[in-house]
This record gives sequence, C-alpha cells and structure tokens, in this order.
Amino acid sequence: MQLARPDAEVTTGIARVEVDVVTDGAMVRSSDVVTMEEPLQIRLVHGPAGARSETDVAVTMRTPGHDEALALGFLLTEGMIEDPDALESVEEAENVVTVQLSPAAAFDPEMFKRNTYTTSSCGICGKASIEAVQVHIPDRAGQDRFAIEAPVLESLPASLAEQQTAFEQTGGIHASATFRSDGHIERVAEDVGRHNALDKLIGSYLAEGSLPLLERGLLF
Repeated sequence: MQLARPDAEVTTGIARVEVDVVTDGAMVRSSDVVTMEEPLQIRLVHGPAGARSETDVAVTMRTPGHDEALALGFLLTEGMIEDPDALESVEEAENVVTVQLSPAAAFDPEMFKRNTYTTSSCGICGKASIEAVQVHIPDRAGQDRFAIEAPVLESLPASLAEQQTAFEQTGGIHASATFRSDGHIERVAEDVGRHNALDKLIGSYLAEGSLPLLERGLLF
C-alpha cells in the first residue's frame, strides 16, 4: 500500500486569513498564514465476504493532509488493527477515510464505541468505558538496543525545526519525527494535534509494512 509521505511538501492544511494587527493602540488590517483544523470521519468496512458491514469509528479534528496515514495510525494505536495483513484498502474522499479490512480480520465495533467526537487535543475523548481507555502494548523488550550520544540528542530539535514545513509558514503546529542514532531525521509529520502528528507518522510506516520500527527514536 503506497501513501504520500507525511513529510512531503505541504499543499493542504494551511490558509491565509485576514487579521487586525494592533501596535501602540493603532489597528491595521493585514493577513496571516494559519494552520487549519477540520473534522475527519474514519470509517471501517469489516466482516466476512458476503456479509460486510460499515462502522463509523471516530470523527477526529485534524489538520487536513495525509488523512489516509492518520486513519491507519489511529486504527493501529487504538488497537482496532494489529498489522498490515488486516488491511485490504484505504480511500479518502471529502473528509472521510474508508478503510476496508480483510474478510479474515476480526473487529468488534462495541469494543471501540465512542460517545462524542475526538478533538485534536485529546486521544481518549468520548471513550465509553475505562476498559476502552486501556491500551494494550506489545511486549518487545529486548528486541531493540537503540542508543544515542547526548550531543546528538541535543541537536535533534534544531534538525527537526529545519524540516517543519508547516511550522515555518504558520508558527503554530505540532510535529513528530523518527530519527536514527546518528541524528538523521528520517521522517516528519505535522498536525494541529500532537497525537494526530504521531498517528500520521505511524500510519505511513504501517502502509509500507515497516512496523515494528527498530533502531529508531521518536521526537516530538
């Protein structure tokens, strides 16, 4: 499955708006470039062949762009899918991403029921129960021996800033990035919501079948 990289050139998610600039009591009409926030509906098609069902699993507020990666990352981090084998296809149209699961993939809609939409600042908003909030993280202890020298670690924020295309234009957006032990920033994703930026990052790797990621660090 091929998706556009999250760190591809930003063409959506940014808007120019009129603003009033007040300096020393004097107001001047001007314009500014801002980060956009719009709702995205994530829909799952699931069930055995011949008895497929559609379930709307979430409406999340996000910065438009790389919506398919965001949806895949969301489904993985919420525990609705576990690996690329569960995916059949993913399509985006008019603020709706539809993910088709393979007929063999198990999915119980009641386990992931939400009572409200999900804001860009809250990853657990609207969960129906405490049990639904709990995240089951695979135990991969011992598989990764990632290490990084302190000076290289300290240089990462500046390296990330150089690749934050949307932040450079707007001055207000979150970013997440993967990096190597030598300080190389491998991939960057930006969004008005920090957890959305991470989901976009994770979803891009999931689409490539590159998970789990080893020998990499995560930078916010």
